[in-house]
Amino acid sequence: MYYQWWFLILSQPAGFALSLAHLRGSQGQSGQTVLEGPIISTTVQAELPITRDFLASLNVAGLPRLHLRALYQGWIERFEAYSAARLTGRFVTASDVSIAERRRAALSDYERLTREISTIRSRAAKETQMSHRVEFNLQLKQLESSLVQIANDL
Repeated sequence: MYYQWWFLILSQPAGFALSLAHLRGSQGQSGQTVLEGPIISTTVQAELPITRDFLASLNVAGLPRLHLRALYQGWIERFEAYSAARLTGRFVTASDVSIAERRRAALSDYERLTREISTIRSRAAKETQMSHRVEFNLQLKQLESSLVQIANDL
């Protein structure tokens, strides 16, 4: 089995977007590659105070150098730390694997709740019955509270 890594940089007016992913050879189809894990993406905005710390953390000298996969995983964890920092206002790298995994799960939950909130808001805007709108608003309040709790736990 072989591994590959995907690194994409896109220039944008407010900064640039970075995406990373682990790829591996397909076990079922020769010559094919499949994603191994999620695509990690973040938009880097130069004006944010956390950006300087994030960019400094990408220096190869401060990343794991045991093998290329560990180096790449170190970059992914920095991207996740930056995504968390955009919510918390402070850039902190994970000191061990369990912290990185908890942050990864929290970021995933945060994204899921954000999508769910967006869906409920659009449904509430289209709803004509007041009782249903009230129900949607109660759901929104509960989800927004959960979202704040996840951001605080990051």
